[in-house]
Amino acid sequence: MKKLFLLVFVLFISSCSHNINMVSKDNLSPYQGNVVVYFAKNDCTGIENQLPTNYEIIAELDYYNWGKFRNVTVEDIASWFKADAQQIGANAIIIDSCSTVYSGFASRGKNAKARAILIK
Repeated sequence: MKKLFLLVFVLFISSCSHNINMVSKDNLSPYQGNVVVYFAKNDCTGIENQLPTNYEIIAELDYYNWGKFRNVTVEDIASWFKADAQQIGANAIIIDSCSTVYSGFASRGKNAKARAILIK
């Protein structure tokens, strides 16, 4: 039983990858407001928003989730990116790319890249 639990735990932990690459040298306080989500033209939604013109890139965000035992949605990815952005002091994110990861008969994950930004 312990071996089975350990195997399931290891599969769960290894099923997603998450990276924040800080670009800004400023150490900002966590942002308490609502993080605005923008989409650059990508395969995830087909939506392209008018991006803000005056902003600073705080960090580059990467997320890879196999979607084991569930289907990961664009909304899931956006909420994870928004939580990361708030922690590092960004007030918006631009999702630059997103693709579906096929990881089984019914499981669908996502691979996405975004920029956490500070709109001025």
